[in-house]
Amino acid sequence: MDVQVQALQWAQASGDRELEAYVHLALVTVHTAKGELQTARQHLAGLRLLGVNPHVEHLRDLRTAALAIQAGQGTSDVAAELATLGTTFEVGGRMREAAWTWLQAAEASLALAQPQAAEQALSRAVDARHAMHSGASLVPELRSLPRLLALLEDLPVDHYATALQADLRQAQVRPMRVHLQTLGTSVILVDGQPVALDYTRGMEILTFLLRRPRASAEDVITALFDQDPKRSRNYFHQVRYDLAEKIQGLTISASPKRTYEVKGDGVQLTWDVQMMAVALAERTEVGVHRALDLYAGPFLPRAEGEWVQGEREDMAWKLIQVGLELMEDWSRTQQYEKCVTLAGRLLEVDPFDESVNAFMIRAVHELGEHPARQAAVARLRRRFEAEMGELPPALLALQREPTSLN
Repeated sequence: MDVQVQALQWAQASGDRELEAYVHLALVTVHTAKGELQTARQHLAGLRLLGVNPHVEHLRDLRTAALAIQAGQGTSDVAAELATLGTTFEVGGRMREAAWTWLQAAEASLALAQPQAAEQALSRAVDARHAMHSGASLVPELRSLPRLLALLEDLPVDHYATALQADLRQAQVRPMRVHLQTLGTSVILVDGQPVALDYTRGMEILTFLLRRPRASAEDVITALFDQDPKRSRNYFHQVRYDLAEKIQGLTISASPKRTYEVKGDGVQLTWDVQMMAVALAERTEVGVHRALDLYAGPFLPRAEGEWVQGEREDMAWKLIQVGLELMEDWSRTQQYEKCVTLAGRLLEVDPFDESVNAFMIRAVHELGEHPARQAAVARLRRRFEAEMGELPPALLALQREPTSLN
């Protein structure tokens, strides 16, 4: 909860009403689940004064109803309001919020001894869960609903809602798996399903802090932003809150010295860039090919800025350098088939690297495949002339004498 408290302080100090509203919502949810109802009411009261947008108002109504249910005041009017809200979220395409609402509606109906209405609400919640292809984001909500949990325990094995039973068991058996795919794409996978952050530069901030843990907010802003520092700082803290809300247990936490790092409580976090670095560190044939399997394209391809560009160049350079070292060793032992295979894959990383192209031509020549060598040179000529206007001197020399590699 520390991250929400810190984000609330920043939002209030900066006057960011939207961020303040979302943090109040998160704190209402946490305190309601813990049975701290007076504190939850205080945050609801603060939320009512903000009046940010219709979505926040709908979430406020959801949390007001959840608080009433927890306090034993879940009347039929509350259940009816939740049913209306659930439909509103569905129409707006907000299936996670719809699922939360239908779960609360089921809990309210059970408290009112209306099992048929509870069954209908539960069915709608499971519909929304399947629309998301995952129930991971529903587990914290489910754990706060004792009547519904008791109902789920007694369901027959062929019941539609057994998917929620499986989600609960899975959360207990193993940590939630979060994987960052940033090579050639930008996707966060939670238990294999994509989860989108609301802020376009959220992944950039997340990966920056994975690269440079214990950085200050100023470090992040200086490296990634070129706009007004106050707006950039607000954006940074909005991303922190958004991440904590979207992926339970994964946070950008602040230290007492006001530095920040990514922490996962009950989360198994993997990142394709770190996996590639581990594979490259082996400096073996298997390792470099595994690294190339992971390299699906440039790092965060849609992001701009000096930091991202520097990371892209560094990753490509390391791949190629390790590959060149291996090809040097193979060349000395006349393993030219391996050189051809690896050079071909490295050219997918940087088609214009002269050293890799040189290895390709020389290896093909040493294998005695002269027609293949000529075809390779012709392809290189077309590629370089189209992009650069001419063939580099080193490759011109290799056309004449392929064993002269500088």
